[in-house]
Amino acid sequence: MFEKNIIPKMKEKFPNFFWFYLFLFIPLYLFFVNQYVIIVQPSFVPDSIKIIKDFVWLLILIGFIFWLILKKGRIDFPREIGILLLPFLLYLIFQLFRGYFTLGLFGTALAIRNILFYIPAVLIAPLLIQKKEDFLKITKYFSLIIFFAGLYGLIQFLFNSEIAHYILERREPLKSYITSFFPDYNSFCWFLAMSFPFVTLFDKYGNKKTLSLLIIGLAIFSSIVSQSRTGLITFLFVLFSILILRVVKFWRIIIPTILIVSFLLIFTPDVIKGHRIKQEVLIFDTKIRDEQGLMSNIRVKEVWPGLWQYFIEKPILGHGLGVFGTAGYTVLSRKGIITPFLVDNFYYTLLLNTGIIGLILFLLLIIAIFWYSIKIIRRTKDKFIKDFLMGIDISLIVFLIFSLTANFLESFPESVYFWFLIGAIPAIEKICPEK
Repeated sequence: MFEKNIIPKMKEKFPNFFWFYLFLFIPLYLFFVNQYVIIVQPSFVPDSIKIIKDFVWLLILIGFIFWLILKKGRIDFPREIGILLLPFLLYLIFQLFRGYFTLGLFGTALAIRNILFYIPAVLIAPLLIQKKEDFLKITKYFSLIIFFAGLYGLIQFLFNSEIAHYILERREPLKSYITSFFPDYNSFCWFLAMSFPFVTLFDKYGNKKTLSLLIIGLAIFSSIVSQSRTGLITFLFVLFSILILRVVKFWRIIIPTILIVSFLLIFTPDVIKGHRIKQEVLIFDTKIRDEQGLMSNIRVKEVWPGLWQYFIEKPILGHGLGVFGTAGYTVLSRKGIITPFLVDNFYYTLLLNTGIIGLILFLLLIIAIFWYSIKIIRRTKDKFIKDFLMGIDISLIVFLIFSLTANFLESFPESVYFWFLIGAIPAIEKICPEK
């Protein structure tokens, strides 16, 4: 009875549960918890509400382990990637013990949650994606998230308010950044650029041409008015890459772009003219006018050079996982120590925490992933597979670009999608007809 009833149900339920987590739970969590509960009513938020995302992911990991045991199978993962992924993962675990002496138990737990917790997504993806229809699901789900996020961003833009709750209560506008339901405008722009290749694939291979064109327009509009310099530059890179690689028809990108830019120039010229001009920001308890990229200059000219002394102390092995970044900042802040440990650069953070060895292992892993993907693209004659692999590669490049100005690979939900897309690359080889 166990084999006849439980195992088939596990095989069916677990993949559906993971799809639910990736493309429904995360957006809903961001909207209700991040946008409403934490910002609007921060004093009434118990920690159990804030960590619900971690609890649900823990359930997924437990279900994944049981699924593997009951299935009595193995993870079919390419050696070219696995031979570098395993040493990188083991090295991070080794660095946990080194970071423990600085962070303690609480800080080490945060480091595990921020940096290691979501890496198993790279192993879940090949088991989740078994056929072409599963890749089409990815395009559909990413497109639907962009559709609703873009509509919410449009509401913020029209009412000049970051949170819809304030709009409904007729409060004064919070500020002019367009964040949709993401933690900040950079996260919103990251998701727009990362998802856009899949939106264009939805447009190409789906049967909802009018809807997909609307989603393309919302994504382009949101990227322009979001006020993120990195986001706008990255989105332009994505647009040019998609056009050069001919993933989608030229006119379905150019015409919406021309119409949206023309509309903004005619009816809201201040959005273009005053992009990120004269906005107050708070850096280390000092208010500074962010005129003409002043905040970025402070980061490059003061914060990063100031951290170089810490790298010189332990250049080979680093200071231990989590010492620099969100975990270290949280622990030291609780002790009343104000430090610039929010590095705002994933590579620099990795270098400080794990030394030259850790950074090299990560870069070798990334090179192996792109090499493996390009090898399949060159080998296959299937246009569908070529397009999807190029779309995944562009999305991963978006992560790597944004990691220059943020620690996206140690935060939620960014790291979940990063490792999931890495796992999707070997998954597509299983349906490659030339295999």
